[in-house]
Amino acid sequence: MSIAFEQGLKFVSDNMGAALGGQMSQLWIDTINSQIESISNDIMAKVQSTDLPADKLQGFVAEIWHSGTFNADSAVHHFVATAKAPDVNTYASADVEFGGSRASLKYYKDAKSSYAAQSETPYERYMHLKAKAEKAGKSYESLDEFLGKRKIKKEDMHKSMYQGQAKLIPTNQLLDAQNLIDKKIAVAQANGKLDQVARYKEVQATLTDILSDKKGNKSIPLSREDAQRLTRAAKEGNLDQELLSECGLDINQLVTAKDIMSEAFSAGLSAAVISFVIGIAPTIIDGISMLVSEGEIDPKLFAEMGYKGLSSAARGFINGSITAALVACCQSGKLGTTLMGANASMISTAVVLMIGTLESGIRLATGRINKAQMAEEMSRLYITTAFSVGGGIAASVWFVEIPPLAMAAYMLGSFIGGVIGGFAYNIGHSLFMSFCVDSGCTFFGLVDQNYELPQEILDEIGIDVFEYEKFDYESFQYDSFQLDSFTPDAFEYDKFGITIIRRGVIGVGKIGYQY
Repeated sequence: MSIAFEQGLKFVSDNMGAALGGQMSQLWIDTINSQIESISNDIMAKVQSTDLPADKLQGFVAEIWHSGTFNADSAVHHFVATAKAPDVNTYASADVEFGGSRASLKYYKDAKSSYAAQSETPYERYMHLKAKAEKAGKSYESLDEFLGKRKIKKEDMHKSMYQGQAKLIPTNQLLDAQNLIDKKIAVAQANGKLDQVARYKEVQATLTDILSDKKGNKSIPLSREDAQRLTRAAKEGNLDQELLSECGLDINQLVTAKDIMSEAFSAGLSAAVISFVIGIAPTIIDGISMLVSEGEIDPKLFAEMGYKGLSSAARGFINGSITAALVACCQSGKLGTTLMGANASMISTAVVLMIGTLESGIRLATGRINKAQMAEEMSRLYITTAFSVGGGIAASVWFVEIPPLAMAAYMLGSFIGGVIGGFAYNIGHSLFMSFCVDSGCTFFGLVDQNYELPQEILDEIGIDVFEYEKFDYESFQYDSFQLDSFTPDAFEYDKFGITIIRRGVIGVGKIGYQY
């Protein structure tokens, strides 16, 4: 496996968490925004498709509002949107269906009217329709026929028509309606009308101003006045985000700090898994090669694999969590409206560069690396990051209409870009150092141009260099002559040799003379 590939792979395994966390958070925010936009579009379409006046349409708008905001809240919690307004107007039909449950919705002029409509019995509905027909001079079917057509048992004709359904009314009417029911229950109990007590208690237990399921997803409360404001704005064609926000619907209000931390934690775990898999890939390859060639496994290899995997997973978790939280905070408006358009790729890039710079800066401050080594690390980080982010963006563009595929494409493109970035940096660094060798340029001290001859060359050409730091004087030795041991000096001819030296890279960011 080439050094450039290993370097590119290591970069991706360490920093994929930031890119993945950013993309996951971006997809999450985009899904929520899509639900909000859908609510606005559905209200506009419903109101403008009918000739009814605005004051007759607030109920239809409330149906769209509650089903839509329930779906938006489901998107915040990563649940599939299930609420819908079936637009069916038959006897006791549900106005909204959600998560296997049903809801009746009544947005009348006051709490008494909304409550009365929700607590109406089949018998009361029959008497109302019969009186209306007789007033128009028409006959009406018998009670038995009425109950039979609707498959209602006689013992149930004094129960609420909407028994078993959630009963939605405007949020500003809920307290008054609950107080009214308390009075109805007290009167019914005093008169011994137990069937009415049971009906009122069932209505009281199911009367609400929101849709809510057992998973914690819920709609946003809506007053009758706000429903009318939405209706009028849609009728006039100027339903905007400002009005939606005033009614309680915008991503800043929908997404809480708890939701952001939950998303960040989820993204961090996903990023850790991806980083773990990528980070241990070279070790797995080495292990397979060893098995093939030797037929046995070195225990040290597995120890090394575990260490590398944990390191990459930890880095992926940290980077992914930080980036996911930043993207969600920016695009949900938690950091102000100015940053709501911040791009996830740019945020993830900033996180990678920030953490990489901090790491190198700490090592420089503690003396583990010098200035030239830090400059090389920063150059490698910036170039590889640029290639990785560029590769991810280029790959995801092809699947922009399919968000899950776009995220997978981004990851693959980022991986390939990171590897290519490793090769690109090595090539560029070699060209840069070659230029510095030829020109003598130091680039403001980032490259150390050393013009001292190596000691090996000095020794070879016979030059003694006076080093005052290491000065050591010679002791005086007088000459002595011993006749018996006299030995004549042998003649040695001088040898002539040529050694060619050149300038080249002799260390990280260091250029000097070498053979």
